Amino acid sequence: MRVSFGGGGVLVDRRETQVERHRGQPLDHLAGQAVNAGVLGRSLTPSVLAGSLARLGADWIVIDQHTAQSDDIGLGQRLRVSAPGQAPAVLTVRAIIASGLGSDDTYLPDEAADGQPQIGYVRLTQGARPGRVQAELTAAYSASGARIEPASAYFAAQQSRLAAQDSTAAPVIIGIAVLYCLIAVVNTLVMTTLGRRREFAALSLAGLTRRQVVGSAAAEAALATLLGAIPAGLAMLATLACQRTALRQLVSAVPVPVPWPDIGAVALVCLLVAVGASVLATVRLTATPAIELAALRD
Repeated sequence: MRVSFGGGGVLVDRRETQVERHRGQPLDHLAGQAVNAGVLGRSLTPSVLAGSLARLGADWIVIDQHTAQSDDIGLGQRLRVSAPGQAPAVLTVRAIIASGLGSDDTYLPDEAADGQPQIGYVRLTQGARPGRVQAELTAAYSASGARIEPASAYFAAQQSRLAAQDSTAAPVIIGIAVLYCLIAVVNTLVMTTLGRRREFAALSLAGLTRRQVVGSAAAEAALATLLGAIPAGLAMLATLACQRTALRQLVSAVPVPVPWPDIGAVALVCLLVAVGASVLATVRLTATPAIELAALRD
């Protein structure tokens, strides 16, 4: 089904396409987006790095920088493109655009696809009222089952979907990493505590009670954890800065939320585990009389 969308909008049909060099070897499978050439640079405004979107001609293809670099593709190169249900076509690279977050932004002529458009973008003219335009579009496309919504709502839904995927995978990955870190913390503190038995024996012989010795070990473990949090925080800030710098090469606005509650929870767990391991090892060690403990050899 082909629907006219006017000069202020564009319908996109996303298809998995096979791209190969003209009279050459296959290159890659790309998620090609079939659009009308007249809307590129108007309703759809990708960042052009080489070439132009002004005069694309009839046999054009626009690829992103990542694809061009990985497959050694340049402007003017002829590519043979095969889309499902369509005869192979030889297209010419007319422009190279900045890569998006998906690293696969390929635009093809709408003649290269013969399927149902999956998404449409509408750019309002000056003075147009968004509410009225949305109502008119809803009435016009109600029979097709299309959902009309503001761009902010659409991208918010996409962000929520990605956040849901991240919330499923992140706890598993972070949980495994934190578990290994806790094992390392417990192992280090237990070995360190056992190596200080003569020191604890000297403290006991100097007049400290068993409770004071255990409290001293717990305080030292807590201090070591807090001091370890400082370089960890600096490493986190450096990672966030590098990620933000890298993302700004792809998009202009890069909100980088910091999950402070999760970071605080991990730090608290590390503190409790470190203090607990140190206390348990010290309690077991100081159960031996100080005289016998001091006489033990390493």
